[in-house]
Amino acid sequence: APPSYDSGFPPGPPLVPAAPVKKKRRGLKITLGILGALVLVCGVLSCVIGYPIVQQSGAKISAPASLPGGLTKDDSEENQTTVDQLESDLKSDVGATDAVAAFYKDAQDDTKPVLMVAATTLILFPSSEIDDAFKGIQESDLKITNITKYPAGKLGGYVKCGGGTTSGVAIAACVWTDHGSAGIAFFFKRPVAESADLFVKIREVVETR
Repeated sequence: APPSYDSGFPPGPPLVPAAPVKKKRRGLKITLGILGALVLVCGVLSCVIGYPIVQQSGAKISAPASLPGGLTKDDSEENQTTVDQLESDLKSDVGATDAVAAFYKDAQDDTKPVLMVAATTLILFPSSEIDDAFKGIQESDLKITNITKYPAGKLGGYVKCGGGTTSGVAIAACVWTDHGSAGIAFFFKRPVAESADLFVKIREVVETR
């Protein structure tokens, strides 16, 4: 017998679900590409920023018996008292891991002594720390002007020097900072440019890595 249909019409062809359209996952690939590039750049920047810190953080300092420029350490009792106090202040106030200080006299001219102070500590921003050092000097009775940046030499970091007077005596003040150490020297009766040149040479003896 012929089939009967409730609706009166024969059924149509069976419904077949349409094949899903394959979406191009281009957006994901672009996003991953950007993230990969950012990771790469950040990695490079981390190396660029971190390498000097690692390189300079192992600094060691000393106050040798002699320094460039014909300078020899003055170990007189009066000076040693001042030196000991400076070293103590650096370790307590700055949190230095090591600190040295010394007076040096010029073999050719006793009126041109040099006071050298240095400390080792982690310095994240040596470029701003050197400015803070001069601000600290300015808060004393010694006013330093014409502060100028000079080449730091083979040890890198920053070197600045300026000039001033105290009790009618001309003084040049020089500061170095890097990621692992800082040092200050006061040169009596010496031109600033001459002091800056001598300061870099002194630093290369006082600071080692």
